[in-house]
Amino acid sequence: MDIDELKQTHDDYKNNVNSWLLYKAAFSGTRALIQSGFVLKKHDRESATNHTRRKEKAYGYNFTKRLIGLINSLLSQKKSVSNYGKLGNDDLFKLFIKNCDYEGSDFERWLINQQLSSFIFGHVGVLIDKPKIENDHIVERTIADNVGQEIYPYLSQYSALNILDWKTNRENGRLVLTYLKLLDDDGNYRLYWQDRWQVWQIEDDNAVLKDEGDSFLGVIPFVWLTHGSLENKFIGVSLAAEISLIDISVIENLSQGEEVIDLTAFPMMRKPMLMPGDHDEDIVGASGVLEFDPNNPNSKPDWLQSQAREPISAILDWIDSKVIEMARMFNASAFFSQSKAAISGESRKREFQLMNSALANESRNLEQFQRQIIYFWLLWEQKEELMKDVVITRPTDFDISDKTEELDNLVTSKVTVNSKTFHEEVDKKIAKIALPDLALKERNVINDEIAQVRDVPIVKADGKS
Repeated sequence: MDIDELKQTHDDYKNNVNSWLLYKAAFSGTRALIQSGFVLKKHDRESATNHTRRKEKAYGYNFTKRLIGLINSLLSQKKSVSNYGKLGNDDLFKLFIKNCDYEGSDFERWLINQQLSSFIFGHVGVLIDKPKIENDHIVERTIADNVGQEIYPYLSQYSALNILDWKTNRENGRLVLTYLKLLDDDGNYRLYWQDRWQVWQIEDDNAVLKDEGDSFLGVIPFVWLTHGSLENKFIGVSLAAEISLIDISVIENLSQGEEVIDLTAFPMMRKPMLMPGDHDEDIVGASGVLEFDPNNPNSKPDWLQSQAREPISAILDWIDSKVIEMARMFNASAFFSQSKAAISGESRKREFQLMNSALANESRNLEQFQRQIIYFWLLWEQKEELMKDVVITRPTDFDISDKTEELDNLVTSKVTVNSKTFHEEVDKKIAKIALPDLALKERNVINDEIAQVRDVPIVKADGKS
């Protein structure tokens, strides 16, 4: 294999790689966007010095990370319920659950991280592999050997940027992966077919085969987690697709606003231009200078008056409108202070419903992803018959209501309803909202304490007890 063939990528990869680089930079923040050249390009009439200064001073609000992080955190609020059946008693599987990638990652936490990566790029892939053991075909290994040495199938994550090429075929109506090319962080190229695998490196501008072997699985143990795709099984739709562009425009707006402030702080001077042979004794300092024809009437130096309030207010209003629209894209207006006042209670309730529905779909997608991973894990261990006992249930109802408003309503209701039993139940609900993660033992103590104060006089709305 020559180096050009080794570097060859899928057409879908070529068509999308620049977008993926943009999404990654937008999620990383302003510095990454500037270094990647996606933001604050030099204006035609701008000096190189001023362009460099603007880039050094630039900042942004990173709405891309904030919004995607919000969705991912809401998904991870409630834990999944997994019943692995007989597999749950497997000593190797117990090790896998605690350290699924040989880097110390808990399996559940690892899954949530893959969900985040799929949100950023649109999709993520995972290779379910098993360590290669020398002389494994000569020396028979026991389960105890594998447990003692922690030899079990493990997971390797590949972002959209590292899944270079793939081929599929229809087998009994199903789309089956027949070829896959991956790029490791260390520069290794991993090539997989259904019956074999190879590892290549580029050395001195040559493609060098470093390792190879046969695969007894008969399939390529690779699973995609794809977000928002309706047509392409392997290329998803990034949550950053639109908001990354708005994030860039906000950084541009903020930079322009800083320029307005600079012009106000350092006003521009106008003075008659120098004729050939004339000498200038003026000391201008940090201010810019405009020159005009000295023969014009009243041609004497003066200072241009800089107006800051109007352009700055316009820029801030424009940014606020962008924030509102970004929040609406995610049905997340209630989570942003700029948007809360702009929507009614009914609209906010509708947004919560729409977001809950979207989160439920993502949760089901992650559930299927988890099942596919476990299937390939069992395939490596030749225990795929245990899959029938595996039951995975991820949450589809998420608690995303406006807690502040709910708490206010509960407190108000205690004033209007003169009932000790009602007050007791309201206090319990307030305690549950304020401390949602409290252990059952402590919650029972609080509820008992609330019940014990039922004889405390109730203050009525008129202030009388």
